[in-house]
Amino acid sequence: MTYSDDLFMLIKSLTKSEKRHFKLFVTKTVSLDEKNYLRLYNEIIRQKSYDEKQLQLKFKGENLSKNFSATKYQLYHIILKSLVLLYSSRSHYSKERLTLNQAQILFERSLYKQSIKKIEAAKKVAMDNEDVNSMHDVLELERKLYPYRENSNMNDVIKSEKYTTNWILQELAITSCFQEILALMKIYHRVKNKEELKRIEELINQPMLIEFTALKSANSKILYYRILSIYFFLIGDNYLAFKYTKSATSILSGKNNKDRLYQHHLSESLFYSIIFGFEADINSDLTADISIFFKLKGINPNEKFTSDLYKKYILASSFLYEGKTAICESSINELENSIMYSAGKIDPYFVILSLNLVCCYLFLTRKYEKLIMILDFLIFKTSKLIGLAIKDFMMLLRVIVHYEMRNYDYAENLIRNTSRFLKKKNRYSDLEKLILATIKSLLNINHPKKKHQKFFNLNACVNHLRNTDQLFLGKLESKVLFTWISDNMKGK
Repeated sequence: MTYSDDLFMLIKSLTKSEKRHFKLFVTKTVSLDEKNYLRLYNEIIRQKSYDEKQLQLKFKGENLSKNFSATKYQLYHIILKSLVLLYSSRSHYSKERLTLNQAQILFERSLYKQSIKKIEAAKKVAMDNEDVNSMHDVLELERKLYPYRENSNMNDVIKSEKYTTNWILQELAITSCFQEILALMKIYHRVKNKEELKRIEELINQPMLIEFTALKSANSKILYYRILSIYFFLIGDNYLAFKYTKSATSILSGKNNKDRLYQHHLSESLFYSIIFGFEADINSDLTADISIFFKLKGINPNEKFTSDLYKKYILASSFLYEGKTAICESSINELENSIMYSAGKIDPYFVILSLNLVCCYLFLTRKYEKLIMILDFLIFKTSKLIGLAIKDFMMLLRVIVHYEMRNYDYAENLIRNTSRFLKKKNRYSDLEKLILATIKSLLNINHPKKKHQKFFNLNACVNHLRNTDQLFLGKLESKVLFTWISDNMKGK
């Protein structure tokens, strides 16, 4: 992605209030002969897709054209400055930073009593908001002020510092654990072998996750529940994954905090609650979560575009699973078009989940040529973003589609390449072995009855895997697989 793309996407992400603030900011801080920033901004905002040639043609012969790259660079940073200024008064972090800076200035002027008052105020805000980064800076300055406290009981001071230090270390450790298991979910999507399971369980069996009562803050408890929810999702227990995500959501809902970062955590937790609940067939408990999720997304106008995408994804998933392909067609088409436009705006994991949903829809409606194009794009162009389990399914689906299109020669090569890839990644489970072996044998069978018998045998084997929790597929992927087997059993 080029610098020009970054500037274009930043401008397109601005809300009405942010645009208005930016124009006021430029008018007040930039001199009249430097209004090129605003002119370039106005031209870019009119474009539906970034066209640098058109912009250079527009400003041909002017100073702006001669310094075009520098103006773009400066415009990008002026927009960021205006956003920082706009949101600085709304963030508790900014207030803590201001109070800490005041305390530091007072300390340097030897106004120790005043500095102590400010540091106590900053400490309270940091503790109330569970802000680990600010708390670390508070401790540093607090240590410098120890000799200047009147009637200070050093035992109490040491006890307070020890508690705060332990709290900071605990927050950092559980945050690191959460980030690691979240990354593993995006890589594996589902655990399929002992090595993957061992890596996940090493995270889960840490002492801080065993003793829940020792967790000091609401934030650490939220992360504790979210870690467990991801763990159970990875090992295929969708009900417990949903249950623990709901526990995290309930704590977040009770905080009644309008901070933008808090809203992000709540919306993310709600989204995973909906995804896990959908996988676990818990539809009755999802209505409230979906309602809160959409309402929450509506609070922040900047998130409206993303909110629409989530809504389309949830509705399309439900309709598709219920077999209502005609009803979900418009949502699928809108989701596909929007995802392509929004690739840099939202979580890449959600982009891949959405495109996986589109693939399932195209297969169930037998739009194979378009499906092949998307599968090739996802497997070869976005391989670093796709979780291994999703990539396993997409590669398997690609073989199935070429078989259905009667590209038998190509399907034979695909079977060989897919088997090699899965073995290399240690993801060659019984399901992949069954499907690929069945298709390979079908390539040499012409008699319809013998083909039907192969699919009857395959159906029995796959059902056995499902009953023994060895299927390693999500709800929609399972529907795609069983629909394909069922249709071939019926001779469709």
